[in-house]
Order: sequence, then C-alpha cells, then structure tokens
Amino acid sequence: MGEWNVYILECLFMEKQHPPRNRDSKIIQQLLRSYNANIGELIRDKLIEEERSASWLAQKVGCDPSNIHKIFRKQHIHPVTLASISLILRYNFFACYYDFIENNI
Repeated sequence: MGEWNVYILECLFMEKQHPPRNRDSKIIQQLLRSYNANIGELIRDKLIEEERSASWLAQKVGCDPSNIHKIFRKQHIHPVTLASISLILRYNFFACYYDFIENNI
C-alpha cells in the first residue's frame, strides 16, 4: 500500500474517532462529501460479479446479513470495515477513493 493510501486511511480513521483538528483532515472530509460513488453499491456489484450472496459475506465478516444489506445502501463506510470487505472479496475498494483524490489534487 502506498504512502498516500496509508495517509488517507489514517485521516479517515481519525475523522471517525475525533472531530477534524487540522487542515488536511478537513480537506479529506470535504473531498469525500463531494464524491458521488456509493461504496455500498460497488460492494454489492462485486458480490454479484463473484456470484456470492449477502449471507456469505455476512458469515465471513461475522455479522447478520441485514447489516450487509445496510452497507449496500451506504455511500461511505468505516475504513476498517471496508478493509475487511476488501480482503474477503480480494478487491481494493480504497482504489475508488484514491482515484477520486488523485483527480482532485
């Protein structure tokens, strides 16, 4: 994982834990708000492509299938959850955010 990806993950995680405290995290927050991709839809599409079900993913993540269906409707999810899903599906969902940020720098 590149330095920039690690930086983004750190900023996102810190945003979730504490209110923004510096200029960089505020910029990241503004960029992500303006980003129109629905990460939940991307996860659902990948599951369909892999011919897997929400129940299968729920079992792998260790949650109820209803929680996976909630994720499908979310525009943004916690980075630790996204990392888990990325590893399970062997797909880097963070690349979606990376491409957006790269195009807006």
